[in-house]
Amino acid sequence: MNENIKVEFAPGCFNDFEGTQEELDALVAQIKTMALTGQLLESSTLDPTIDPDDFEELEYRIVDVTPPNKSKLH
Repeated sequence: MNENIKVEFAPGCFNDFEGTQEELDALVAQIKTMALTGQLLESSTLDPTIDPDDFEELEYRIVDVTPPNKSKLH
């Protein structure tokens, strides 16, 4: 399990979700758990409508979630 993984959802990504708040909370928890355990990556597949050569055109960002070093220099 990689505890340094941080899952972020884009604002509005669940606007069209049709279900209860409890169901949405369970879905979010399941996605986060799958990311932490590696299951999300293992079960991922490339969307066949995306051309891998176009990846440089896709917007993405890498978030560093490494905990800061708490030691202080004196």
